[in-house]
Amino acid sequence: MASTLHPFPSKTIYDQAHDFGVFFIGLAGLSSSIAIVYLFIFHRLKLKTFNDTHLFAYFLSLLVANIFQCVGTVINFEWVAQGGVILGLTCTFQGAFKQAGNLAVSVWSLIIAMHVFNVLFLRISVPKVIHIGALCFAWSFIFFIVLVGRFAMQRPELGPYYGISGAWCWISPNYPKERMFLEYFFAFISIGISFFLYIAALLRIRGNLVRDSTYGWRVRFLPKGEDWRLAIGQDIVDKNMLRVVRRMIWYPVVYSVILVPISILRIYEFNGNSVPFVLTAIAGVLFNFMGLINVIFLIYAERCLPKTRSILPQLSAKRERSRYSISKSGGVIPFTIRRSEVHDEYMNGRAQRIVVHLPTVPPNTFVAPDSWKTSAPKGKLY
Repeated sequence: MASTLHPFPSKTIYDQAHDFGVFFIGLAGLSSSIAIVYLFIFHRLKLKTFNDTHLFAYFLSLLVANIFQCVGTVINFEWVAQGGVILGLTCTFQGAFKQAGNLAVSVWSLIIAMHVFNVLFLRISVPKVIHIGALCFAWSFIFFIVLVGRFAMQRPELGPYYGISGAWCWISPNYPKERMFLEYFFAFISIGISFFLYIAALLRIRGNLVRDSTYGWRVRFLPKGEDWRLAIGQDIVDKNMLRVVRRMIWYPVVYSVILVPISILRIYEFNGNSVPFVLTAIAGVLFNFMGLINVIFLIYAERCLPKTRSILPQLSAKRERSRYSISKSGGVIPFTIRRSEVHDEYMNGRAQRIVVHLPTVPPNTFVAPDSWKTSAPKGKLY
């Protein structure tokens, strides 16, 4: 047992390469922090953009998770100033915030994917109490995992649970199972399930994934020249939902590109292999740009959804039983959709009542248009 334990030093000294690498990792975390502050203070996301979808609270929770990550990463500047990592309260603080932030990002990315899948695929109305319960449960689960590791799994013979791990502080090397199953496991599960949910929603909306009474669920693909057959039966809501999911599916792709490099290097290093620090630093910089990338993605998603009421179907709208089989309708189930409030407001703004008062003259008398009295704005052609 003793031979498998790693020494837990109280201090590590940086060389010049570690100074530069850790500094730029901290700089990446700081840039993400600035981007999130800009989003909250100056951009100010509009609640009506994500109305009726609960996405607003889920996206905010994702950004809060990024803040936890950023706080843990910005502490790197303290290590650079001291010339190395020092075991103590600051080290514990950094390790806890890093684990909480990374775990929270995995959890909320998965919850967003599950919710988008429900809105675009299942179309099941989610009561507000379920939405609030999901928020409370997710954050409680995240804090529980962090606290149970520190106070229930820490052993004196193994050293501190949060300690020096390479060039910064995180879960100590003597807790390899906790490293894998209390953080990386959730990250890979989140990526895998999110890919599956987004792809399933995309195929369902396009009409590639269909269901009939004979064969059940099946996937169909048509030649390039016959793609128009997939659009049979689609209305404006179906087309807008397709546009949304085509953009949302890029999120797990970007998340994978950010997470996989640092995960592979760290796991490879955990197994006793030597990894050049320059590779770890590059992967760390990329990983800590996650907050900045999430801000860009959220602004992009907001522009794609100027008003949810005008693009996505209301969650209270129930599916109408079609008199035709799904196979005959091209695999697209028609929905009962409420009239768009945005359309009504637009048309009411465009509609004007123009009153024309003609002068009193004998019958069959020509009246020049310049002498008409009208309520229409002057200088406007009709």
